[in-house]
Amino acid sequence: MARIAQSKVRAIPLASSCFAAIKRMIFGSAAGPTNPTPPLRCTGNSFHKPLIICLLTLFFEPAGTVLARSSSCRDTGNSPYTVTDVCSLDGQSLAVSYNSGTPDYELPSFSTVSCGGDKKKDVCLTPVNFRIKLSGPAGTLGGYALQGASGGVSVNITFDGAGAATSPPLTPDEWYQTSSYPYTGSTAAASASLSISLISAAASIAPGTYSNTFTFSMERSNYCSPSSKKCAAAETVFATFQITITVDPLIRISGLNDISLSSPGYSNHDDFCVFTQGGVSFLIKATSETGGGSGPFKLQESPLVVSGDEIEYLVDVEKLPSGPSIPLIQGQSESMGAGATSEDCSTSNNMRVNISLPAGAIDNAKTTSYTDTLTLTVETE
Repeated sequence: MARIAQSKVRAIPLASSCFAAIKRMIFGSAAGPTNPTPPLRCTGNSFHKPLIICLLTLFFEPAGTVLARSSSCRDTGNSPYTVTDVCSLDGQSLAVSYNSGTPDYELPSFSTVSCGGDKKKDVCLTPVNFRIKLSGPAGTLGGYALQGASGGVSVNITFDGAGAATSPPLTPDEWYQTSSYPYTGSTAAASASLSISLISAAASIAPGTYSNTFTFSMERSNYCSPSSKKCAAAETVFATFQITITVDPLIRISGLNDISLSSPGYSNHDDFCVFTQGGVSFLIKATSETGGGSGPFKLQESPLVVSGDEIEYLVDVEKLPSGPSIPLIQGQSESMGAGATSEDCSTSNNMRVNISLPAGAIDNAKTTSYTDTLTLTVETE
């Protein structure tokens, strides 16, 4: 408000002096007989020229864009001839959820304005270039840090805006670029956004919420008003906001194959993989289709001819490479400790399921082929 009031005060002498000049040209000077000024003669163009020039000085304003200012904008407010805004970012919480296999995330967008005008604040005539800086805690693996109850996550952050190519990963508390203003300004709100990418091995990040507070700085370069010749030094506007990434508990079982039992011994095994986000502990349980989800695990005559022709079998599991063998009771969960931190166990599986027949199980068998569908279910602890 103070700047607008000053602008009006400066306009009063201009108008007063202009009309006083017209009055003197038409009616003569009121200075007295010692220095008389003859009245203006209305012949030819002698009257119109100074009058037209004076009226142009009073009423001409250069064309421009009158900005509809939003309460969500942060403006430097230091110069009546420029606008440097960051809108819809200050005080915001920019949140994303981690999806397995997706390391890059674009955060919700905001907008920027960087322009210069003439005489009137908020009237933009010319885009003015700008540069940006992102301040925040540095990550242990580079880039920036997001903190959670389980520790920290390192992320790279890039800037997209002003129709330019995506910036390289920003460096905490350093201008991009140091010696120039790489982004073209605009006379109206221009869309911008930040994107984050994980530096930390994604699968090793423990489930939880990770966040931190950052400050985005936007510096407009020098600007000189074309008609008033007044210049505004480079100015910087700030917006403080929060970035949050939520990592959900993930678990995956893979690599299971059919198992055949044959004489001698009637036992066999299959190795498989259990991945958990961040390597958290997991539970496992087994259910038999023929056994009905409780009681003994059972094989059924295949193809079924005699109802009730079944053979019981045993199931146990072990952690590889050297964990103990744990017998499973149908429908009951057993704790197996930490899962693998690569989704398909990379080079080697981390679990084994053993299937065997107890002694005497086939003594009363009525056929030579029996089958069952065994379901293994895993869940995070």
